[in-house]
Amino acid sequence: MAQSVCVILHWNTDSAEIPRKELPRVIEKSYRPMVQALEDFEGTVCFNITGHTIDYLLKQDPDLIESIKELVKKNVVEILLTGYSHPILPLLPKKRIEAQLKSHMDRIQELFGAKPQGAWPLELAVSPLFLKELLSFGIR
Repeated sequence: MAQSVCVILHWNTDSAEIPRKELPRVIEKSYRPMVQALEDFEGTVCFNITGHTIDYLLKQDPDLIESIKELVKKNVVEILLTGYSHPILPLLPKKRIEAQLKSHMDRIQELFGAKPQGAWPLELAVSPLFLKELLSFGIR
């Protein structure tokens, strides 16, 4: 019997539930231990990491981003396409959806050197237009 697991980790520093002053603790207690655990993981885990979260981590903990880059190179982590600033994409007009996806895609490719193969719909919200836009970005 084949053994597999599908895991998608969602990292979003823009959560309304977490005061910004608590973000270093989130990194220390959640993000960093997760990345360290993945260093010995045999398989691939998908990360949904918003553009704002990437920006925050680059300023506050660039070593963590470097560790994620290494995991992407080893195919342990796959970064998913999502909206750059964590918007509910189906509520936006087409041009804003395109801009959000393009900004995120560009950032991932620039920073991690990999093109997302999958996507994470923020707040799990989808619409026919959003799905069509994903196809235009090569998400299958």
